[in-house]
Amino acid sequence: MMRNSLLITFVLSLLVGCAGSSSPESEANLVDEELSINLAEVLDYQLQNTNSLLEEVDSRLEGLTLLEFFDESFKIIEENNHESILASGRTAEFDIANYQLKNISDEFYFQLVAVKSRILQSLNSYDRSQLSSDDQLSYDVYQSYLEFEVEWAGYRNFEYPATYSFFGWPGATESLFTEVLQITSANDAQIYLDLLNQIGRRFEQIEELLNARQSVGIIEPAITLNYSQGQVANMAATPTTSTSYYQYFVQEIDQLDNITTDEKDEFKAVLKLIIEQRVIPAYQSLSQKMSELSSLAPQNIGFGQFEGGQEFYDFTLRYFTSSDMTADEVHLLGLQELERIHSEMRDLFVQLGYPENETIEQLLSRASNDGGIISGAEAVAFYENIIEQAYTKLPQAFSQIPQQQVVVIGGSSGGYYIGGSEDGSRPGAFYASSVSDLSYFTMPTLAYHEAVPGHHMQIALA
Repeated sequence: MMRNSLLITFVLSLLVGCAGSSSPESEANLVDEELSINLAEVLDYQLQNTNSLLEEVDSRLEGLTLLEFFDESFKIIEENNHESILASGRTAEFDIANYQLKNISDEFYFQLVAVKSRILQSLNSYDRSQLSSDDQLSYDVYQSYLEFEVEWAGYRNFEYPATYSFFGWPGATESLFTEVLQITSANDAQIYLDLLNQIGRRFEQIEELLNARQSVGIIEPAITLNYSQGQVANMAATPTTSTSYYQYFVQEIDQLDNITTDEKDEFKAVLKLIIEQRVIPAYQSLSQKMSELSSLAPQNIGFGQFEGGQEFYDFTLRYFTSSDMTADEVHLLGLQELERIHSEMRDLFVQLGYPENETIEQLLSRASNDGGIISGAEAVAFYENIIEQAYTKLPQAFSQIPQQQVVVIGGSSGGYYIGGSEDGSRPGAFYASSVSDLSYFTMPTLAYHEAVPGHHMQIALA
């Protein structure tokens, strides 16, 4: 039962006792006013002393077999990331009394890096040569992950905290509350509201991160900063009941049959207050901060314009390619691959009877037109059929096929995938645009990339 239930009931009973002396509008205002005073206070994060934390890590990892070490060390990394625990459905593994939004401050980040560095030292103490081939592979993957995590910390300032979509914290936060968190019970609903009540602290941290980057001369380029600011400003100006937060919560809770109508109304009342008094002000403040930065933002793109940016770019190339190729070498390889692929495409276009003297762009336009148009209303069904057909081909390429399901979710935007929970309670989700007509020519490729055998297979197997 939610902690505000008795409060709401008590306030309503007082109002009923005063019937005749106030209008429905004033009664609603009084309920809102009373509830606003009693929204839970959100305290600042309190970091443990780093030295004592590292001593605790050493103690927990001492004397473990390698497999025990994998489990315990990764639990150490994850145990303060309540968002990840909820998303993965691994709540039974952790004893969490009060769920918190992840601390995204620089201070916590570097403390966690120190923990990962200590875990890496412990991992290196195991004799790899004495391990089985499977354990050697696990060892190598974990070692590579930890090494890159520690090295990445040297480039922390090059991360843009408020950038677009779910690559930045505003988008990632909205995605958490509208695509990841499940509401299947009253307890889930209470956790959702407890976390949402903390969004002001989250957005204050985003502003602190922006200030810290600005202080060392790093501001996100105007082209993406302005786009991101527009997204934040739009949410700041959205009526409470039209926000994605409100609509998602209400949609989920209205589907439940294990909560009474009165309980649902109570949850919705608190939700409305949190959005009005926590969420919207947080977006308004961040929008203002981003507007101020916009006038200072560079027009050029690329990290090379910042001191140390070239080194960061070289590091990220190595991180994402697992090679020591230079940027010029990667670019040349890309041009060569493009030429190879275009040659293969032209062979196929000849088979379709298309003119050989047309450009690739013209030929692709022909293929798009010939493929036909699918209405937005039919998009989800077509994607589902494409994925179903792809599943029948998986045994030809995969020896192990994950049991986790994938669903197609239509909406005003799409073209991305959100991984499911590890316990299988939440399926993987392929979000697809379904509000306007689509060229069928583009649909199979997108479904294969985002869902099956693309990101769904990748993430579900991992």
